[in-house]
Amino acid sequence: MQLAYALRQLVRERVATTNGPAAIGAGPQRAFKMLTIPDLTLLFMVVVSSLAVALIYMLHELEPKLARLRLRGNRVLRDRSK
Repeated sequence: MQLAYALRQLVRERVATTNGPAAIGAGPQRAFKMLTIPDLTLLFMVVVSSLAVALIYMLHELEPKLARLRLRGNRVLRDRSK
């Protein structure tokens, strides 16, 4: 949540310093035209890193469930072999 707020503030500061206060309400299209290459690089890095964190968290949450399924599958296979 803080990251989204920080990015919103960054966009507002860029727009406010380049076109004055009237440009703050100009909408996202005008705001993103004002972002420089370093700003866009930072935004891209934030998006990629947040997707990586989400993937790692998803795998962390799924691992116990997958382990239980593996154990249950082994029990079923052992029962059928008797």
